[in-house]
Amino acid sequence: MAKRLKLPKTNVEMQRWCAVLEQEVSAWPQVNSRPMFGMLAFYRGKRIFAALPRTRAAETASSLLVKLPGARHERLR
Repeated sequence: MAKRLKLPKTNVEMQRWCAVLEQEVSAWPQVNSRPMFGMLAFYRGKRIFAALPRTRAAETASSLLVKLPGARHERLR
């Protein structure tokens, strides 16, 4: 069985930043959000474009996820 990736806990400062970003992005037209793996995922229509940590982050305690249009490098996809 594959070993699960451990997602680090977010720190208090990152939680404050994410609360402000969540408030801003939620006000954008045609944007919805849903919880996902300790994060809050943002969608425009059916396409995800960002994920903000609530309790767990991606790689570091201060990571967030953003989809960049036209990104070609594997780490940016």
